[in-house]
Amino acid sequence: MGAAYAGRVLDPHLTEEDVQTVLTAMEHDDPAQGRAAVDVWMALTAGEGPAMVSRAGLQNWLWWLLPKRSYADMYDYWIQSAAAAAALFERLDCPAYAAICRSDTTAKVLAAWHESRSKGLAATRRAISASPVEPPHLDDFRWGTVFGVWENDARSAVESALEQAFATTGPAMPVAKWKATAATVCRSVLDADHPDAIGQSWRSLVASERAARWVDDVRSGGEIKAERERIAARFLAQPSPPDEAVMRGALSSLAWLAEACHAGLTLTAAGYLPPAIVRDAAERFDWGFDWGFGDDKPPRSEADVYALQLVHRSALKLGIVRRQGRSLRTTKAGATIASDPRTWWYRLAVLGMGEQPYRDSVFEHTALAVLDAGTIEVEAVRRRLGERLSAEGWAEGNRPVAAESHGHQVYSAIRPWRVWGFIEHRDSKWGPTSDGTIGQLEPATIAATPAGRAAAELWLHRRVTGPRDRP
Repeated sequence: MGAAYAGRVLDPHLTEEDVQTVLTAMEHDDPAQGRAAVDVWMALTAGEGPAMVSRAGLQNWLWWLLPKRSYADMYDYWIQSAAAAAALFERLDCPAYAAICRSDTTAKVLAAWHESRSKGLAATRRAISASPVEPPHLDDFRWGTVFGVWENDARSAVESALEQAFATTGPAMPVAKWKATAATVCRSVLDADHPDAIGQSWRSLVASERAARWVDDVRSGGEIKAERERIAARFLAQPSPPDEAVMRGALSSLAWLAEACHAGLTLTAAGYLPPAIVRDAAERFDWGFDWGFGDDKPPRSEADVYALQLVHRSALKLGIVRRQGRSLRTTKAGATIASDPRTWWYRLAVLGMGEQPYRDSVFEHTALAVLDAGTIEVEAVRRRLGERLSAEGWAEGNRPVAAESHGHQVYSAIRPWRVWGFIEHRDSKWGPTSDGTIGQLEPATIAATPAGRAAAELWLHRRVTGPRDRP
């Protein structure tokens, strides 16, 4: 993974007195560099001693704090500061940290900041993302960009564990293998017993912290907050996954597409799946309800079948397939969908979460409705959705949106959940009534399947405990 990053980490037995002795010697040998090294040490430790220094902290200072708090015309100062830091860590017998200070990555990041703030930010993000001590996202846990106290401390604990693991075995590993190792390390830290909070783990503490913020992050008054408190208490714990057969059933159309694209599938000029594949999918998954041509006429194009369009788009978004020109091919990760249904189940169940706050609220209240009832009329779900979203204060610009308009959004949840087999939908029945007129004999209803109940519980758990990306 790059010899420039190999080597020992900072000696845990190093004392502040040891460092001050080194700094005094540096000032004697080269006054300018020595003074710069003193400034570096203070920036990294805030006067709290060597225990404050870590690889993640050093990278954050080099690639973010140093350039962003200075003017672009201080480029020479940044370079001199990085050089002073490298010299200091060499004297502290920590070649790994010195190598980071002198690395091409650091040089490129600082040069990008010198060119423009936007380029500097982009270079910083790339460098941090590629760092072996950056805590990875997991399928059942994602880091936010805005941290509470527990999440910040949890990140630090994971960063420290990753640094130790990488210093021991990481430099010789291929990048892909290190990513798998990093995920294992991250999960181990998150799920281990917390050293001070009895009966808690880092994961549970972060979940509780996020849930508290979610409860407080209301768009309106106390009634909504009280409802959120009940929801948070109900869905705080991580739900168990459903049986493997249930997961495989929900993933069946995605697994079918992965298999169909294994050797590459040529798309039409418009970018659609070929007609033969469209007909096979519609018949295989009984998507006749969505054709729009009548049961006796097969679909002519992917554009005729919403369900297949959803599967195609979702497979691309999930990284199961990718386009190469007009060819659609299964990715290396996507080829595991049949052998690793649990991983892909989690990804499918929360697909799209966090992309649009309004959509998340629609799915939240629809999920609650199907969990709170066996079979429920669609009209009842619409009324419930309209009432909840109106009470939450969702508006278009400065204009309130009528509850009825909110209620129509229920179909944005029903349609995809029907495709994944999360709900059973029965259309309303119309016919002659007792007074001789044509009227509704039975209302349209929906009911959650076992897969749907599991997906709704996971969605609500992630809704309550998911990462926060704004203050």
